[in-house]
Amino acid sequence: MGLQRVVIERDALNVIQRVKALKEDRSVLCSYMHDIQILSKVFEEYAFKKYLDLIKAETEGVMRGTGHMKRQKRGSDRKLLETVQV
Repeated sequence: MGLQRVVIERDALNVIQRVKALKEDRSVLCSYMHDIQILSKVFEEYAFKKYLDLIKAETEGVMRGTGHMKRQKRGSDRKLLETVQV
């Protein structure tokens, strides 16, 4: 049983745009992007996501107190602790 769905996540929007573009890419990462383009054709479903949306949503959740990360205040400094709420 093989994979039928794949999600490509990347932190740079321009990389996602280059992968989705039909024109030939000549950047340093062109071989990786070409492989992703070829492999995406054999999957039943695929998606390209950027981390920025996920980070923004989590940051907003932390500010509201509903995120997966906890907010702690020490003196005047506020730090996000990467502790998952149970």
